[in-house]
Amino acid sequence: MPRGGRENIFLSNPFIPDIKILFGKEYAVALESRSIIEEMTGYRISDDEAGFIALHIHSGLSDEAVSETLKATQLIDESMQIIEEHLEKEMQKEALNYIRLMSHLYYMVVRTKTGEAVNIDLNEFVQEKYPEAMKIAALICDNMAEKLERQIMQEEVGFLAIHIQRMIAA
Repeated sequence: MPRGGRENIFLSNPFIPDIKILFGKEYAVALESRSIIEEMTGYRISDDEAGFIALHIHSGLSDEAVSETLKATQLIDESMQIIEEHLEKEMQKEALNYIRLMSHLYYMVVRTKTGEAVNIDLNEFVQEKYPEAMKIAALICDNMAEKLERQIMQEEVGFLAIHIQRMIAA
């Protein structure tokens, strides 16, 4: 097909809810870009396409490859699914604790990639007080370590479990 063809291909973006939370400013910019894109091309992009543009914007601002940003987003989505499965309830995506948990997971991925350490070890305390949250956090960290092909620092488990406990208590 020649360049600039009108193919009307729709690419679904299953990570839109995650992108809106993790990269809200970038997503807002992508939505604002719709009118410029429409003016230049005659096409109005969908929310799904705006999500992909938001990933590119984030990538440009963070020096992180789009593929790495997408991989992190997918890992976070998997982690949230693990939590929902173990809690046997759907979490309220608009809730502050949900947003905090997603942000924590994102920065946990970043810390794991860069080797940055968490300076507090909550594991013993959390294991004693919140064993269910600790068990879920350990599952998530094991999954993340496998997918990232990097070891997750032990201190991350307890720190993540605190965020999971907030979801349990909600």
